[in-house]
Amino acid sequence: MTTPIVTIKQASHSAIVDLKPAALLVNDSLPLQGVAQDQTTYAGGPEIGVWESTPGHFARNVAAQEFCHIIAGECTFTPTDGEAIHLSAGDAVFFPAATQGIWHVTKTLRKTYVIFKA
Repeated sequence: MTTPIVTIKQASHSAIVDLKPAALLVNDSLPLQGVAQDQTTYAGGPEIGVWESTPGHFARNVAAQEFCHIIAGECTFTPTDGEAIHLSAGDAVFFPAATQGIWHVTKTLRKTYVIFKA
């Protein structure tokens, strides 16, 4: 079987549906989050999609390796064992497996992502 080619189309305009509060809140902020075009195309393959969060603070809730490209918005990610990283539209970031830290979204953040399941 050939590994399928996976695409995300018009990520900046994908409708985010079913917004829910962040899973791991850090303070009284209540960021809402959702995904679009979320897909895994074969067993054990990576998960890709579009993710969005309104402003607020929350802990990173992904155990696997993840690559993201920021499409819109601004945030700071502070790893548990490192210095704060400012991210905004046009930036890309790779999170090694088990990266923990705090997201502080200051302007509604939209990103495409690839989560590499182990």
